Amino acid sequence: LTGCWNRNKLQDLLASAIARARKTKTPFGVLLMDIDFFKKINDNYGHDTGDAVLRSFATVIRQLLGKEADCIRWGGEEFMVLTSIQTLPELTALAEKIRLRVEKTPMAGHKLTCSIGITLWQVETDTSSKLFKRVDDALYQAKNNGRNCVMVQLE
Repeated sequence: LTGCWNRNKLQDLLASAIARARKTKTPFGVLLMDIDFFKKINDNYGHDTGDAVLRSFATVIRQLLGKEADCIRWGGEEFMVLTSIQTLPELTALAEKIRLRVEKTPMAGHKLTCSIGITLWQVETDTSSKLFKRVDDALYQAKNNGRNCVMVQLE
């Protein structure tokens, strides 16, 4: 539907990213994005419009990512990005760039926003479950802070 990888492929992509991070002793970045109030689109305009919004959203994200990043449909209206970005300022800049582009780009005739949680792989002590919990907590913070923002969770 979206042209993004699915959760099954995420396992392979994440395993490769972790192996690279351990070998090079460098972190990598993760973004978890959620389309704000997406349920209203499906409820008010139908699932065909919802699918068109998902396709547009995914296209916007993929256009902003470099070759060193992968976009995964995490589920529903949530998307995850694995990127080789190693610093928090660069990761935050990418997340803000995505957030602003989504806000400015009509999708299937609708103005939308998104909430984004970000984190970095902690080279020495991290696990995939800790990584997913951190990025999910960051997304939850973004939604609780009024949506349409980027929040960071490093611990």
